[in-house]
Amino acid sequence: MVRTLLNMHTQFVGCMTCHANNEKIPEEELTFRWLNYSGIRVNGPQFGTAYDEETGDLIGTDDQYSKIVAYRKKANGEEELLEITEDAPEAAEFINMCGQLTTQQQGSVKKMFHTIVNPIGRFCTRCHVAEEGKGYLPFRELGFSDARALGLTNLNIAGLVQK
Repeated sequence: MVRTLLNMHTQFVGCMTCHANNEKIPEEELTFRWLNYSGIRVNGPQFGTAYDEETGDLIGTDDQYSKIVAYRKKANGEEELLEITEDAPEAAEFINMCGQLTTQQQGSVKKMFHTIVNPIGRFCTRCHVAEEGKGYLPFRELGFSDARALGLTNLNIAGLVQK
């Protein structure tokens, strides 16, 4: 049940946002931004960033595709996206050659892709924490309204999952 709940995050949070290995990439080297790598053009705000003041529901949007993703800050000021998207050269090459590789060879390539991955992701309370400035994700900097950020940082479900 817990794994199912956590995996629901994949609709709006990139894998490396939670699974970047802190021993290989310290958290202070990470920065987070929204990224729509679906190729589908959208006009509205990212999903889940604010409430509709009239209904209390999340605001409607055509952006069901953007995710919060992790970037690594490099010494030269550039940033490197930690997600390997389908159009990344190494992923495109793997997809093109996958049928020619044995299962073992495919596993070796996948293992190479996952060298900075921590198989156990960050726990709920790293993001869903009520103390201002203590959370892993900077909700307000990512464009979440004050009300929505407050809702995300005061979730009862995080405590229930932890228990």
